[in-house]
Amino acid sequence: MAQVFATKADLLPKQYIVALSCVLDDCDPMSVIQVKKILESEWDASLSSVCRHFEEVPIGSATIAQVHKAITVKGECVAIKVQNLHNRKLMRFDMSSMLFVSRLLDKLHIFLPFDHTSILVEYSKQVCWELRLLHHFMRHVTTGSS
Repeated sequence: MAQVFATKADLLPKQYIVALSCVLDDCDPMSVIQVKKILESEWDASLSSVCRHFEEVPIGSATIAQVHKAITVKGECVAIKVQNLHNRKLMRFDMSSMLFVSRLLDKLHIFLPFDHTSILVEYSKQVCWELRLLHHFMRHVTTGSS
């Protein structure tokens, strides 16, 4: 729930947004072994056949994914965003649970000072969109197609 509200500066005072922002981009990264397995499975190719150089330490790590610098075999400098598959499942479960509780509150006529259900529905759409975008990008890196 904190991730949803951390992005809603229009609803919460600035000090709350600042305090909650750590849940968006201060996550423990996946191990490089997990990252390589995910990439090689997604690409159906070895990491070395796609990247001449791959930074094992991510430049950023958040709930949905982490980002690694790399140089492709064609010599292009790229940022590779790798989905955290465990967190993806967990986020989907969390979203469905939060939506259930939010809709239950609506049915019980327990109202918060903002439209929590609409926020969660929109956030859920954004998460799904980002996960699809990541999948498309990962395919693009290996095939070079759009």
